[in-house]
Amino acid sequence: MEALEICSFKKLQEEATTIRLFDKSIWVNMNHGLFMNCRTKEAQTIIRLYPLIRTAVGPGGVVFAKRKHRKADLCRIRKFKAKVLL
Repeated sequence: MEALEICSFKKLQEEATTIRLFDKSIWVNMNHGLFMNCRTKEAQTIIRLYPLIRTAVGPGGVVFAKRKHRKADLCRIRKFKAKVLL
């Protein structure tokens, strides 16, 4: 995994269709910085979720940002197709 640069709130807001957190929950982008948990229907802002994000997926199931562990930066990576789509 080759890191390109740190992924910002704005990039996530604009590009991510879904994000996966370290607790393995999946959140869907509802636009305007809000993400909704697929199972609980809870909504949170990207600012609250950002420290917990492990993987960000864009349109077509393309992974564009990852974090190896909780204390690492969320970095943009070379895009690749995710194995599982929603």
